[in-house]
Amino acid sequence: MRVDFGKRFAVKDLGNHSAATVVSLALFVACPVDANPDSDYPGFYEIETASEIFYVYVPPRGGTIFLIAALENTDGPSPGRPIAQTIEDRTEVD
Repeated sequence: MRVDFGKRFAVKDLGNHSAATVVSLALFVACPVDANPDSDYPGFYEIETASEIFYVYVPPRGGTIFLIAALENTDGPSPGRPIAQTIEDRTEVD
């Protein structure tokens, strides 16, 4: 699913991720991106890059992207993989 998080947004880290990870997410979502919505939790998305997988929450009114988890993407992009399985199979980047 193509998602545009808007031209103005803030990224808030809900974990203890490095500044580089937070900035990486912010730069990646500055343009519309492919994001996999979590069918069990409205507003939660998996955003996958070549090197990382981000799990985020975006409230209905938008404006803020809450970074829940950042995982190393050891397999490269894998569209359609269930989010829960992805999180369980990988270890935290930070």
